[in-house]
Amino acid sequence: MRRTILIGVFTMASCARLAAGEGDENLLYGRPIGADEIASACFSRNYRPAHLRAHPDQNVTNVKMLAYRPVWEHRVSVVNLEFRFRGVVEPVRLSGECKPAGKGANTIECGIECDGGRFAVMRGAQGSLLLDVPEGLSLCDGEEALDSVPSFGLDDKRFRLSPVAAPDCSELVFDDELRDVLTK
Repeated sequence: MRRTILIGVFTMASCARLAAGEGDENLLYGRPIGADEIASACFSRNYRPAHLRAHPDQNVTNVKMLAYRPVWEHRVSVVNLEFRFRGVVEPVRLSGECKPAGKGANTIECGIECDGGRFAVMRGAQGSLLLDVPEGLSLCDGEEALDSVPSFGLDDKRFRLSPVAAPDCSELVFDDELRDVLTK
């Protein structure tokens, strides 16, 4: 009985902390972030030729994700993504905002600017993150959505990303004023 009470107290304390909007903080940054603190995290995956040969319906060759929490009143995380595709020289770069999906810290839901699509991020094994892109994503030009990115293949739905050093995501900092802070 005592063990059950302690588990209940721990669960209530965890839920109270997550209710304050910290699910994305724990998932992306590994800890709660202070109200006046800017946080960032960089994740990446470069698919090797052997993997791509084994998955001919996967067109994505590299994925990078920069997540950061600026000092904003609404305390959401911004996620900038870069996808590189087979046979395409220029990367596709997208940006969106993320928030916890429900009361748990296991998944965050994100939307690309100007209705460019939705994706989710969840915890993977050994410190990795899983990036789910079930419907593909669209590019945005100003306030209008452009055509969907045609290069997503049938196997381009879930990507396992590993943490990497912040400078590896420097090209994903679209705000020059935040560049030094986010890539330390």
